[in-house]
Amino acid sequence: MASSESGEIVPDLVPTHETHWALEATTDNVILMDREFRIAYINRAAARLNGITLESVRGRSIWEVWPGNVGTDIERNYRRAMAEGVPVRFVHGYFEPGKFDLWLDIQAYPSPDGLAVFFHDVSDAKREAVREADDRERLASAIRATNLGVWRCNLPLDEHPFDWSPQVRRHFGISDDEIVGVKEFLELLHPDDRRMTAEAMTRAIRDREPYDVVYRTLGHDGRMRWVRATGNAFYREDGTPHRFDGFTVELTERIEIEEALRAREAHYESLFESIDEGFCTFEMIFDETGRCVDYRFLDVNRAFEEQTGLSREVALGGLTMREMVPTHEQRWFDVYGEVARTGVPVRLEDRAEGLGRWYEIHAFRIGGEGSREVGALFKDVTARWETEKERERFLAQLTVQQERLIGLFQMSPSAIAVLQGDELRYEYANEVYRRLFTGGKDVVGLTLAEVLPEACEQGFDRLLRDAMATGVPFRHPETPFTMRPGDGEPERTVYVDFVYQPIQESDGTNSGVFAHIVDITDQVLARQRVQELAERLKRQTSLWDAALTNIADNVWVFDREVRFRYANQRLLELWGLPFETIVGKSCEELDYAPEVAARLRRDTERVFETRSQVAGAVDYTSPTGQSGHFEYVMAPVFGLDGTVESVAGSSLDMSERNAALRALSEREELFRTVFEQAPDDAILVMDLDRTLTAWNPAAERITGWSAAEAIGKRGDIIFTAEDLAARTPDRESEDAARDGKATDERWHMRKDGSRFWGSGTMNSLHDAEGNVRGYLKVFRDATSRYEWARAVREMNQELEAKVADRTSQLQAAVKEAEGFNYSIAHDLRAPLRAMVATSSILLEDVGANLESDHRKLLLRQKDNALRLGRLIDELLRLSR
Repeated sequence: MASSESGEIVPDLVPTHETHWALEATTDNVILMDREFRIAYINRAAARLNGITLESVRGRSIWEVWPGNVGTDIERNYRRAMAEGVPVRFVHGYFEPGKFDLWLDIQAYPSPDGLAVFFHDVSDAKREAVREADDRERLASAIRATNLGVWRCNLPLDEHPFDWSPQVRRHFGISDDEIVGVKEFLELLHPDDRRMTAEAMTRAIRDREPYDVVYRTLGHDGRMRWVRATGNAFYREDGTPHRFDGFTVELTERIEIEEALRAREAHYESLFESIDEGFCTFEMIFDETGRCVDYRFLDVNRAFEEQTGLSREVALGGLTMREMVPTHEQRWFDVYGEVARTGVPVRLEDRAEGLGRWYEIHAFRIGGEGSREVGALFKDVTARWETEKERERFLAQLTVQQERLIGLFQMSPSAIAVLQGDELRYEYANEVYRRLFTGGKDVVGLTLAEVLPEACEQGFDRLLRDAMATGVPFRHPETPFTMRPGDGEPERTVYVDFVYQPIQESDGTNSGVFAHIVDITDQVLARQRVQELAERLKRQTSLWDAALTNIADNVWVFDREVRFRYANQRLLELWGLPFETIVGKSCEELDYAPEVAARLRRDTERVFETRSQVAGAVDYTSPTGQSGHFEYVMAPVFGLDGTVESVAGSSLDMSERNAALRALSEREELFRTVFEQAPDDAILVMDLDRTLTAWNPAAERITGWSAAEAIGKRGDIIFTAEDLAARTPDRESEDAARDGKATDERWHMRKDGSRFWGSGTMNSLHDAEGNVRGYLKVFRDATSRYEWARAVREMNQELEAKVADRTSQLQAAVKEAEGFNYSIAHDLRAPLRAMVATSSILLEDVGANLESDHRKLLLRQKDNALRLGRLIDELLRLSR
């Protein structure tokens, strides 16, 4: 046992040495507490998460340490686990808008000694779930915006024709009246696609796989189309397939455009990157006066770096020319600005002092009037301008050029190295090369085999020697290179684009190789991630195709003429109509009530006009006779050009919910009336801790406590000190929780300290699962009735004592002398008459207010007095 700060004894829940080691080693946060929710142990993970120590909280109530958890699902679940003795698992979130959100997966395990709580952070999973929900919503919106073809077929396929929508028939280039079975369907496909499609259909029906294929159709119109088909088989309860449904969408135009774009992009990219001249496009920046003050590069070719000395990556990184070269002269901005304004191309040669070079430039505007984009084809002609004046200093200039080249190599974002001789010995390697391949170590003077033996193992030495032997440059894009791990490092693979350029001497021989290598690992990994996302999107699309058919809401799509383009299965069942009979029909043509049709038409037109959602509700009776109050929301579906192409809507019958809400409101009003207007009955509502949550006016009148004073306090405030010491409130609530009801007949305390006799009951309140969630206590002030009953009991006792005394005296007198019987009998009649009279008066005046037992006592007392009188008469008769 251990003592808390208050001196109370806390069950010793501290784990054993072995258990302690396990709890400290786990990644979960662990808290052990006794049955009074006082902390007995907290592991390091939980202490670190909460910024506390075990010593600072041991023996303290968790509600004192974390008061913010009081009244939350944490308190409710902990108390439930403790009260019911069952494990409880739940997720609880902590939020502070704009700062953090924290989600904890909490598991509470009860024991005879207390409660063990394990919890860990699941925030990332929660956030991912929210992101996935957003992705699914965007996907659903995209699906609703597409013009899908719908097909269905009863199984087996060889016994039933396909039911195709007009869109599907257009995808296959056949007429609307042509009947198509599985044989005809396969004959409409390209021969190379038939077997693949048939196998996919078989797997979908036999193995319950999603059906998702892309094939080419050869329609009767002679045109080949690319079509994607998706679908699923549906099964009876015994597992046999009975229907095969799905969607089609034509991909021909998209595939042709993509192929053309790829071919054109490849063509221009090849031209763009192969020219020796520098080429760039840039956007001009004008100030408020219309003067060109700067420009920002939009694209540059590979030769740009060599022609300008500026990094290609830096130029395309968003910086302006003035930010990259602050000394660039204003006249360049003026010339390019004039080209952008007028559209008149210019050719010029001039020196760019900021770049330190002479250039031959052809500049032209890209785009029509108003465009601020300018393209420039340029060539560094500095050498031509300076050849004459530099001839005398040729050797010095050669050294400067060599240093500049090395500087450019060092500035280059690419890895550059020069290897000489058949041994491939390093003559130069820039910093990027060293950082990429050698961890920054200098390699000059070493051979390739000494520096990168894995390169020789992977055949790169052979490629270098072939380039040097043949004199032909070798280029290879996106090449994986696996580097041998260093001490304590994992093996890693990088992807590079590389060029091996032979170095030719003046005699025509090749002495070495210039290696230019670009690290594209990030781009390759990014593309792989994009491919993964595309595959994931494909799976989600298949999921939403099935979900749209099976959701509970009625879903439809209107065109601009407010005619149905689509209705889901739920809405078709409400109408009792097949899909093909509603496409192209208006609400009026589908026998909607005039006011309902007018309302839907008006709201649909509002969506087209406002480009925003519109909500509403109508009372509607379907052709099948189903009536209800339908609430709906309609939203715009945008085309690629940004215009609203159609309107998608969904509705749900809210009749039952509205009726339930009305009934609930009526019950709440009835309860409020009874609660507030009960004249003599005090009504108290308490939670499981007997904390008061409601206190009616009668309770205020009886106890003197106002509702504002009482609510939030425990219901124990009306119990006497002796009942509190005897734990009477606890027994009363335990009896009510166990038996559903407990009788409450005892003295209670008012606010001013005075007492009153309370008579009533305490009843347990239950939630929907039948668990006790609180208590309802109803009582009256029965002090007057209690005092009256006590007075009657005391009077009866007094009368019985007097009768006994008089009887004793009578017996003594009889023994002394029978001659005095008459006198004694006469004396006894007076008190008997008083007893009879008193009993009669009490019965007449207050008999109706007496409990049955008290009334019986008075009647018995009166009867006894009368009988005694008759006995005295007999004694007198005998004495006479």
